[in-house]
Amino acid sequence: MMWVIVVIAGSAAVLLAVTQGILLACLWRRDARPRKASPFAGQIREGQAVIDALPFEEIFITSHDGLSLCGRFYPSASPSPDAVVAVHGYRSSGRDDFSVLLPFYHAQGWNVLLIDQRAHGNSGGHLIGMGALERFDCRRWTQVLHQRLETEHGRARILLHGVSMGGATVLMAGALPLPDSVCGIVSDCGYTSTWEVFAHVLRRRYHLPPFPLLYLFERLCRLEGGYSFRSPSPLEAAAAARVPVIIVHGAEDRFVPVWMAHLLYEACSQARRLLIAPGARHAQSAYTASEAYFQMIEEQESSREEAFAGGGSKVK
Repeated sequence: MMWVIVVIAGSAAVLLAVTQGILLACLWRRDARPRKASPFAGQIREGQAVIDALPFEEIFITSHDGLSLCGRFYPSASPSPDAVVAVHGYRSSGRDDFSVLLPFYHAQGWNVLLIDQRAHGNSGGHLIGMGALERFDCRRWTQVLHQRLETEHGRARILLHGVSMGGATVLMAGALPLPDSVCGIVSDCGYTSTWEVFAHVLRRRYHLPPFPLLYLFERLCRLEGGYSFRSPSPLEAAAAARVPVIIVHGAEDRFVPVWMAHLLYEACSQARRLLIAPGARHAQSAYTASEAYFQMIEEQESSREEAFAGGGSKVK
């Protein structure tokens, strides 16, 4: 009987150690790794060269839980009250994820605030929150940006645009009380919930069921980070968003499956648009379908007043 107890206790200790290792590997801050080879490397480098040539102002703010957060404010060529908060994805950077998007916005006369998410870049923090913690950071950035634009121009108009985990972040921020100047959300390859995307990765990449690892992983994350993988979720937030939403997703995305985009789109309670980019894998839609991507943003902007006047009509 004693040996059974010893075996069970030993197995539990091993499982806990494995779970802690997964937490460190998946969500703990690490130095940035070189970007994987991309078929769009040329476009990325070209866009980054444009970004690097633009003047910017580095800004630091303090998060709700005391972290120092860093952002780079790229002013438009002419004074403008319009600004985009650009939110990068998991273990990425704004310079990578917005390599073609930032130059597009800048050419359209928008200011762009390119932020470092917590536990990334020059921002503080050690634990990645998969959007659950970052949504409050995003709200704080919008508040600071709103005050700046109001002071400089007497009015403000702010668009939230996120890629991958950034897409989940901006959706979740959209369910929080935000300044009235926030006029819309663009979520590119965001997920329905952290639980569902981790379960998908476990099944597809490692051929493992969610139980027991994911259950233990979430429990440990609740203790370490104070947030859940299930709720609040981007899917819940999409239904609570108070502004028009654009959902973008790659048709060949294997990391965040495309069915999540359809669920997010259907959940949106305000004016909504959906772009499924043919042939695009994860975070590739801006490269494979740039014309349709940019056109959808321009159309959303031109129809924004109609959407609000109509009480949030749903447009596909």
